[in-house]
Amino acid sequence: MHTDWNLIEYRREKKNYLDEYRKEKKNAILEIIRIYGMRGGVSHNQLSKEVNLDPKNLGPYIKELIKEGLVKKGKGLRGKYSPTEEAFEDQLLNAYLFANNFRRTILRKDLVVTTYKKVEYIIPFPSRCRDFTIYRYYFEPKFDENSELEHSLFEFSNKIGAFVTYFLIQIMDANRTKLTSNRSTDFLLEEMVRKAVSTIIPYAMSVFRDSVYKSVGEYPLTYEDKIKYLEKRPRYILEKDTINELRRSFVHIYPLMAYELEKIDERLSNELSSFKEHLKYMHKKWKEQEVCKHEYNVPAMTIHGYCGKQCNKCYYITRVKDSICTILSEFEKLLDDGYNIEEIKPSEFNTAAKINSLEVIFISYQGEKKSIKGVGEEAYTLRQFIRSLQNNRVSS
Repeated sequence: MHTDWNLIEYRREKKNYLDEYRKEKKNAILEIIRIYGMRGGVSHNQLSKEVNLDPKNLGPYIKELIKEGLVKKGKGLRGKYSPTEEAFEDQLLNAYLFANNFRRTILRKDLVVTTYKKVEYIIPFPSRCRDFTIYRYYFEPKFDENSELEHSLFEFSNKIGAFVTYFLIQIMDANRTKLTSNRSTDFLLEEMVRKAVSTIIPYAMSVFRDSVYKSVGEYPLTYEDKIKYLEKRPRYILEKDTINELRRSFVHIYPLMAYELEKIDERLSNELSSFKEHLKYMHKKWKEQEVCKHEYNVPAMTIHGYCGKQCNKCYYITRVKDSICTILSEFEKLLDDGYNIEEIKPSEFNTAAKINSLEVIFISYQGEKKSIKGVGEEAYTLRQFIRSLQNNRVSS
C-alpha cells in the first residue's frame, strides 16, 4: 500500500497527545477520589473544582472509571465518589511509596555504589555477614584524585540507573505484581513506571544540585548562607565554570555515552528546523485531505498493525475492521494456491443492490472446495475486491 507515512505519523502523534492528556486527567481524578475516599468520598461538584474541570466535562471521565471498576458512586443523585480498591492494595500507590522511600533514604546517601562498607552484621545471627565491596572486584572506578565531582557524579547516575533497573525487574515479575484492577496489564505497568519515575525526578534535581556544590566546595555551611542558598532563584541553574567541570567529569566517566549523547545534541538544531518544515507540510496536507473527495483503494494492513484503506488522491488512510484484511488475505492466498471462484452468493452481488452478506465458494483442480463469507462491511469490501479483479482481467 503506497502512503505518505509522515502524514500518518503526524495524525498518530496528535491522537497520542490527546490520549495522553486524557490518561493524565483521568489518573489525576482517580488519585483525588482515592484521597477523599479515606474521608468518606467526594461530591461531583467538589471533584470538578479539585481537577479544574466543568462538571459536565467531568462526567465522561467518571463513567469510564466506574465502567473500569475503579470508582463507585454512593446512593442517590448526590452520592459521593469513592475508590473500589483499598488504598494499600493499589499498585500505583505501591509504586509511589516505593519511589518515595528511595528518594528519602538511598538517594541522599553518599557512597552507596562505591562503598567502603565491608560487612554488616545481621541480628540475631552475628556470624552471618555481607561484603558490600564485592562491586570493586568487577569494576574499580579510577577517578581523578583531584576531582571529588567525578565521584559524586558517578554515585548519582548509578543510583538513579539502579533504581529504575531494579524497579523494572520487580514489576515485570508476574509472581510479584498482583493486579487488583481490571485495567490491562501493560497499561497498568506503564503507569507504575511513570508514577515511580515522576516521584523521584523533582527531588533528584535538588539532590544533584546539592551534591555538585558539595563536591566543588561551595555548599553553604552557616545558617545565613543556607538561607540564601535556599532562596536563590532560579534554583537549578549552575554557574558556567561548574557546568564546564561537570561536562568534563561526565566525559571522563562515560566516554562512549558522552560521545553518543553529544551527537544527538549536535543534531537538535537541524532536526528542529526540519520538524518545523515538516509541520507546515502536514498542515497543508491536512487541509487538502479535509476537502478531498476520497477514492479508496482495497483495504490492507498498515505498518502500524491495523487494517486501513487509503485514498488514491490525498493518501489519507481510514481505519476499517481488521477482519476485512483477514478475509482479503485469505481470498488472495486461495487464488495463489490455484483455487478458482466457482460461485458467488448472492448471484446478484454485482448489481447496485445493497447486500448484507456475501459468500465466495472456491474449487481447486482436485475438486476440493473452500468458502469465504463476509457480513456487513466485510461483504461490501469483498464485492469491491471482486469487481476490481474482474476489471483487471477485462483490461488485460
